[in-house]
Amino acid sequence: MKKERKMRQLADYSESGCRDSFQVLANGIVVYVACLLLVYDCSMQLRQLNFLAQYNCSLYYLVAISAICCSCGDTWASEIGTAIGSETPRLITTFRAVPAGTNGAVSMSGLIGSALGGLFIGTVAFISLGTDFWDYQTGADLILFGTLAGVLGSAVDSVLGAVFQYSGMDQRDMKVTNEPTACSVHISGYPILSNNSVNLLASILTSAVIMPKIALALRLFEA
Repeated sequence: MKKERKMRQLADYSESGCRDSFQVLANGIVVYVACLLLVYDCSMQLRQLNFLAQYNCSLYYLVAISAICCSCGDTWASEIGTAIGSETPRLITTFRAVPAGTNGAVSMSGLIGSALGGLFIGTVAFISLGTDFWDYQTGADLILFGTLAGVLGSAVDSVLGAVFQYSGMDQRDMKVTNEPTACSVHISGYPILSNNSVNLLASILTSAVIMPKIALALRLFEA
């Protein structure tokens, strides 16, 4: 979206937008593991999306879905926030105003983007389950679950990026860079994790830790 604008803001912007194998693995490994567990423990038979009736099988399915929502929500937040957001983004850890493209920067348009990304995946997941699962309660729970996973996954990714990824302003072209150099002025974070590592950690924390607890706390998938 609006690649010319992003090229002006980001020093490491790739015009092709292609994902390499490491990016695919970082964003997809949790989904792969959850699906393998669903096959091994449940013979790929999800008869009910219900914690009370099929706890393990429902959990594996929801871990996979929330991991996808996390990745989609973060991507939509970045794309929409960077490309069309008009407000000044703020660092999620301090709420200090920072340049667009800074790791850990958030904005209202990005927040809406993350919610839409999760909503989209939640809706697609509900439709793809098939007519046996098409009831109001399952649909409402799954769409709410997906939306929350998109928002919270993006937020977790932003916190990790703000702390463990370096962001600086390259004084030569005044673009945000992720690599500390003699010509860059520090904005936030430390050069500890790569973007792929942040994506992987955010996916694990969101899908395997945060969202199952939220689903149980809100009593989703118990009807």
